[in-house]
Amino acid sequence: MLDLTADRLRLRIGVDSGGTFTDICMFDEIKGEISVWKVSSTPQAPSMGITVEQGLREASRVSGRAADVHYFGHGTTVATNALIVGRGAETGLITTAGFRDILELRRQKRDSLYYLQTEKPKPIASRDRCFEVDERVLLPIEALETEHPVMVECYEFVQDSGGPGKFRGGMTMRRRVRVLDHVANISAGGTNTRLPPYGLFNGHSGTPAWVEMPNGAPPLDRRKSVLQAGQAVGMVAAGGGGFGDPKLRSRELVIRDLKEERISEAAARDIYGLDI
Repeated sequence: MLDLTADRLRLRIGVDSGGTFTDICMFDEIKGEISVWKVSSTPQAPSMGITVEQGLREASRVSGRAADVHYFGHGTTVATNALIVGRGAETGLITTAGFRDILELRRQKRDSLYYLQTEKPKPIASRDRCFEVDERVLLPIEALETEHPVMVECYEFVQDSGGPGKFRGGMTMRRRVRVLDHVANISAGGTNTRLPPYGLFNGHSGTPAWVEMPNGAPPLDRRKSVLQAGQAVGMVAAGGGGFGDPKLRSRELVIRDLKEERISEAAARDIYGLDI
């Protein structure tokens, strides 16, 4: 049987579109030859920068054979670059009720785990643009609930938990978990339930840690208790202590904290001295 494709080039093509340049790689499956070239990207219409047709014509001209593309792969760093430089459009987040702060919490996800001054990148959606809906779509939480007979009802920041200061202490978070169909032994609490993280240089202490036990559950005894099916426990870690006099905090930052509901109107007025 006559193979009509025997005289045709078999090419695999990969394209990487960046903000400044677009890189193109063409691989000849039969000869094992690789051709690579770089062209300027066209941000106004990214597809224009993928000049594959030009390369196909050149490959056909040099080889004297027509070309078949057996694979085409395209990747781009445009979205990543937009995140890094912060030049994207104003963005909002719609998430499961109780998980408004999931993007900003990022526990244990910092470059230097024990460096307390590490600054997290600014979230792509500010807290006042994060909205909650009553549904269950958060994959990590659903994965936990699939493996264990519990329901995580919320994972959120606690207002006014960061110690007031010129540099406000870090906010703490509340995690509330409901036991579904079994009896559960729990261990919760710790040193910071008695000793809140203190502030420095006229900064105020953060809030202490506490445990929100359900009605009817035995009180914690040496941090231990028992929950029956259907009962929920809320665990709130301690907030960070503030640094410096709260009234010296930038008015712009106080207004932002108030707008994003990180602090209450009472704290903004009475502690930070904001004229509301």
